Amino acid sequence: MTQPLTKDQFDRDVAQHQLMIRLDQGVHRHLTLKAPDTLAYHYHITTWPGHLAMTGDMGSWVFSRLQDMFEFFRQPGINPGYWGEKLEACDCTGRYDGGAMEYSYDLFRAALWTEALQLCRRAKDDGASINQRAALIEDLKSIRDCSAAEHEYGAHVAVRDFSCWLGGKRYEINDFQEHNLRVYKHRYIWACYAIQHAIAMYDQAKTKLGAAA
Repeated sequence: MTQPLTKDQFDRDVAQHQLMIRLDQGVHRHLTLKAPDTLAYHYHITTWPGHLAMTGDMGSWVFSRLQDMFEFFRQPGINPGYWGEKLEACDCTGRYDGGAMEYSYDLFRAALWTEALQLCRRAKDDGASINQRAALIEDLKSIRDCSAAEHEYGAHVAVRDFSCWLGGKRYEINDFQEHNLRVYKHRYIWACYAIQHAIAMYDQAKTKLGAAA
């Protein structure tokens, strides 16, 4: 199963990043964070009343909640779920689909296995033999391994169309749509870390300026 982005991995991506404060007028800000001589993982943070936008190498994300969005994101650790509720817009290009979440084939396989166990228990209660139940599992494996399951819509259609007859009884999967098959995108989690990273660097710069004054 694909592992989610960790803070340590993000920190390695931005280890050489430097902060440039291009605009700093109350809640109107424009920050750029990048490593010297490269645009890899560079990003901008722009704020205006009630909004914060992150743009750059890892996509575009616009959030809205508080008058000063820096206050909203100043908290211990990231909160992708709650922050996602405040997401107003994100990029949708030829390379990437819009949205903070994406289909997970790993979650599909796990959900299908859960359904397979339930069907096998039901078949056993109905008197199906071990060989019959094994045949049921093999039929379900054909769904797991089909090319359609590589995409969310195709996976749901494959499950919806599945049926198996054992001993004159029909077995099918109902309510598969109740399973969560989506995870947060790598780019979205990266953006969450990046916003807090930018605010931390901004706060440090402001503290140094205050001390030098």
